[in-house]
Amino acid sequence: MDKTTIHTVCSKRQNGHLCVELFLDHEMKIQDVSKPYQAGERTDIRLDGRVIQEANPEPESQGCASCEEARKAKKANLLTRLAKGVPGLLKSELGIDQAGPSLARERRGICLECPSGYYDFGVCSEERGGCGCFLASKVTIGGEACPEGHW
Repeated sequence: MDKTTIHTVCSKRQNGHLCVELFLDHEMKIQDVSKPYQAGERTDIRLDGRVIQEANPEPESQGCASCEEARKAKKANLLTRLAKGVPGLLKSELGIDQAGPSLARERRGICLECPSGYYDFGVCSEERGGCGCFLASKVTIGGEACPEGHW
């Protein structure tokens, strides 16, 4: 009888972590995949692939002390980021301080090929060291600049 291995794969999403269970045979070939579920819920995965979930009444540990401090600092920084980002989004939407079309195209091209590796699906990723801005808006504002000085 073949032995089945269950491997959990999770992906970070805006509303938490989404996970699936992979059912692998002895050659590590995928035999089945469970339905996606939210991490942090009590989950039982059956060998037939069914996912049984219930809300976890007790909060799980958030990790080590330094990770927890980093999370708190990130939350505290949210207001500062919003205060800086909202005016930029409004400028972009209202057409205030617009960069010319050729300048916006040039900036967009530089972001798409970001030499620092910050570009991540339209965002200058903070997790990678960037500013966290939505680049579709930022590149169109004349007074904006790349935090790394690329434009």
